[in-house]
Amino acid sequence: MATAEFPYTLCVEGQWDPRTPKLKNKLIVYFQSKKSNGGDCDVEYPVSGGQTATVRFKSKEVRQRVLDKQTHELMIGQKTVKMTLSLPSSEDSVPQESTSSAGTITAGEPQSEEKEKFEPPEETKEDTTPRSVVIENIQNNGQEFLTMLVENVLKGSSVESKDFSIETVPETNCAVVTFSGISRKDAEQFLLSSPSNGIIKKKNMKVRLLEMTSKVKAEGLPPNSNSDLIMLYFDKFAEVEDDGVAFETDQSAIITFKNPEDVQKVLKEQHLLKKQPFRVLPYYETLQTALYGKDRPTMTLPEAFIEKIDRTVWHHLKENRKSLDLVRQAMSGHFCEMDFQSSAVKISPSQSLLNNGAQTRKLIQTWRENALSVFLASMSKFKSTELQIPKHAWTDIQPEIEKAEVGEAVTLVPYMDEGTIAVAGLKEDVNRIEGILKETVEKMTQRIQRETGSKTDEINMTPSIYKLVLCDGLEQQICDKFPEMNITYNVHSRKLTFYGLKYEVLETKNKILQAVLNLIRKPVELHQSVLDFLHTKDDVEEMTSDLLFNKGINVALEADGKRVWLVGKTDEALNVGEKQLQTDLGHLSFNLEDPSVLGKSDWHDLVSRIKNTVTNVTVQITVNQVVISGFVDCINDVEQELSNFVQENSHFERTLKSHKTVVTFLKDYKKQDWSEEVKGKVNVDFKDEDIVISGSRLYVSKCVPLFEGLLSSAHHCTMKIVKPGAKKFFKEKELMWVAYAKTNMNCLVQLLDEYDHPHDTVQSRIIKPIYEYKTHEGMEITVNKADMCSFLVDAVVGVCKETLLLDGGLAKALSDAAGPKCQDAFKQIVKRQKLPTKKTEAAVKIVYGVSALTHSMISGRSSSSQQQNQNQASSSPSQHQTTAHFQGASQSFQTKEGLTITLMKGNIEDTTMDIVVNTLSSDLNFSVGAISDALLKAAGPQLQVLLNQQVTGSANNGAVFKTAGANLKNKLVFHAVVPHWNQGQGNEQKVLEDIMDKCLGLQQQQSSIVFSAIGTGNLGFPKPLVVCTMLDSAFKFSSKRSSKHMQEVVFVLHPKDTQTIQVADV
Repeated sequence: MATAEFPYTLCVEGQWDPRTPKLKNKLIVYFQSKKSNGGDCDVEYPVSGGQTATVRFKSKEVRQRVLDKQTHELMIGQKTVKMTLSLPSSEDSVPQESTSSAGTITAGEPQSEEKEKFEPPEETKEDTTPRSVVIENIQNNGQEFLTMLVENVLKGSSVESKDFSIETVPETNCAVVTFSGISRKDAEQFLLSSPSNGIIKKKNMKVRLLEMTSKVKAEGLPPNSNSDLIMLYFDKFAEVEDDGVAFETDQSAIITFKNPEDVQKVLKEQHLLKKQPFRVLPYYETLQTALYGKDRPTMTLPEAFIEKIDRTVWHHLKENRKSLDLVRQAMSGHFCEMDFQSSAVKISPSQSLLNNGAQTRKLIQTWRENALSVFLASMSKFKSTELQIPKHAWTDIQPEIEKAEVGEAVTLVPYMDEGTIAVAGLKEDVNRIEGILKETVEKMTQRIQRETGSKTDEINMTPSIYKLVLCDGLEQQICDKFPEMNITYNVHSRKLTFYGLKYEVLETKNKILQAVLNLIRKPVELHQSVLDFLHTKDDVEEMTSDLLFNKGINVALEADGKRVWLVGKTDEALNVGEKQLQTDLGHLSFNLEDPSVLGKSDWHDLVSRIKNTVTNVTVQITVNQVVISGFVDCINDVEQELSNFVQENSHFERTLKSHKTVVTFLKDYKKQDWSEEVKGKVNVDFKDEDIVISGSRLYVSKCVPLFEGLLSSAHHCTMKIVKPGAKKFFKEKELMWVAYAKTNMNCLVQLLDEYDHPHDTVQSRIIKPIYEYKTHEGMEITVNKADMCSFLVDAVVGVCKETLLLDGGLAKALSDAAGPKCQDAFKQIVKRQKLPTKKTEAAVKIVYGVSALTHSMISGRSSSSQQQNQNQASSSPSQHQTTAHFQGASQSFQTKEGLTITLMKGNIEDTTMDIVVNTLSSDLNFSVGAISDALLKAAGPQLQVLLNQQVTGSANNGAVFKTAGANLKNKLVFHAVVPHWNQGQGNEQKVLEDIMDKCLGLQQQQSSIVFSAIGTGNLGFPKPLVVCTMLDSAFKFSSKRSSKHMQEVVFVLHPKDTQTIQVADV
């Protein structure tokens, strides 16, 4: 407001909290109320304005009246705050008479007796004697009855009907009689006379005085009015209680005054708020209502309404008294009456709705909403469900449903025209019986449909696919879903047949076909001969059972043209099945040296017998090879039998060499010893120095020992006579000496020309080696299968006991072959206890007839011959354990366990094996060694980071750390910590062996690993020691390994490391 309108100012100080909400409003209410003796005013208090405020009044008298009050207290929350008032400093010099109360007034200080006292004008006191009485329990009696009742009680008095008024309060079953005469003793007289009135006694009415009230009800308030505004408004008329404003509705409130006498003053006023008039009425707590007088609004019951419910639930409520009572009980608590004449239920308010005191009006206003809510909640406890029944099945199904034990809790209602039957009741009861009814209807419907509408369908399916698809749970699932449907499988016709309802058959067929389509097919990776074996089997199903199903592997075999497929549900199952086939099936083959053996009748009989008796193998024959394929446990025996037959019956030729004199001797002089044995079995041809035995291998192998024995028992010698006339003498007497020797000594004597060499043909004694290898230095190393006692070499090394006695084993054999001279030489050595290297060698040379010619023939071969022998050096697994292959700059050896060991030249950083082994010293510095530096450059700095993540600082010798390969072509890198070589004084060799074992043991299902020559660089290990140790470790790993994942161990040597390469070659 403007300062001119409120010119008289007071300063107010108080210990209030500046953050108190609506503090300004509280100050305005206080200084306008009678508590402060104030009036119209305005308060200046900015938000968070501290603990000082300014109050401006319209009149000086009101300000003075406020100053004269000794104590000013304000309730803020639960705390009473004392306020100090003072005039502003600009008015301190005002004359005494005009500022008698200008001093500061503090609570509790006495005022000066000289101060002018302000006496408010005397007010005329009103008579507060009650003049209204309350008649309780009027029992819905009307106005006329009540008027006559009051007159009856006051008969004999001067009171007439115009001297009192009656206001009926139906909601509390009472009436208020207000006497309007000048004297207020009529109410007391009525109160005293009423107990003796017969009607009042009979109707059990009670009469009491209406108490004085301190409350009023404001009706028709402006919208958005709040309690502070209402309190501020009524404080202008009388002092309102703290928190004395209570809203009934948005536009009505109950206001409580501290002094009941102020109520009449407020009622006399005309009230206007926000330029909107509103009405103020007296409010009585005991009546729980305000008194309106003649203008009291009449309360009427709200209109009834109709709510439709489920027709089947309505039938249930009509037939089930218990359920209906449950609904009526819930609705009666909300003053409702219901009419269930149809499913459109009529809901009406009961008369008792008007008898609820102060709550009646509100209950009337909310009755419809509450009644509808309660009714819907009650109906939600019930449930109905309808079951569809085919019309043609109604006659059969209805009796079955009626037989079901539904009990009285639910009601069954048939709707035949609609082809349904409905059930209704409480939800829990319907839920309990619904499943039984549905099952009954469904069973009966299906039975009728099955009798009239079943069909048959079929699918072509092999037994293995049937077992794979349906016997793995699918058939059981289908039977669980359609228990009435019939599924049969005929093994002979290979057809799966369905019999059932059309939709059952269709759904089942689609599900099975989808399962078949979902099967995974994978071609079998087996040798072609094994695949041919599987194709030749008439019954692949039997093979599937034997190879897979009987071993718990759910995979089937399918033959398609030239391919064989594995069929299964998962890739894992297919892999297991393939491994099982590779384990159980195999093939063996051997070459035919003599294809003519295949034309023999015995061969055809043997093959036919095998086909008839051994069903798990097949025999395939080509021009020069026989292949046996089938079950592994059968093919070995068949291969052995066929191979033996071929070996025994193939044409074979064996040539035995000896001196031509010995050959002639056996031919002519020993014919009786061999002719009967070879007759009809083999052919024997004597040619110069050769005895050629030919025929089937079986008989040749039996006859060769015979002729070898004859050759070994025959001796010959050559005697050269250099005397004059000797040649002529023997030529003239040749026949005589030949006959004489034959007759008397059974010997053959031949006269030779001087140009006819008497010595053995050395070339014929040369035996072809089974393996040979030539080093870079030209040394030739061969492996021969032969008798050492007859092998042509410059020197032979034998073994004997420490006593040097040649009494057993190889030593005795050499001694016997060397003859008496060698034995005598050894006896002399035994006496001297000294090894006879030169003499033994000389004796051996004499025994074997070794000469310069022999030496030249063995070790002096042409380079082309050596290369040819080297390239042709090979062996079969049955002869020895290791096979060698040479390709460019690499050499590969395969152990008998199948591990390939490769020596190759190259850069280790360029290798592509799964694992590469790096060598480091204990400081783990990549830049020190050539190998680690090369790997780091190729892999990038990430390799060092990966290693540092596993170990920091130095590491122990012999440790091996595994990291990924980073940018290398290798998957993994094994970092081996290798010590410096200490001239063999420490355990460096043992550490090297441990590193090899760890690396080979940590291979983690990888197939290849590559090593460098570990420690031969700056770590100083001897190259021969490293090569031997690493190779020994590889062979030891091959012999002891339990897993077959590792297929190749590679040792890579730098091309410039010639010394290590030479050592490795040796």
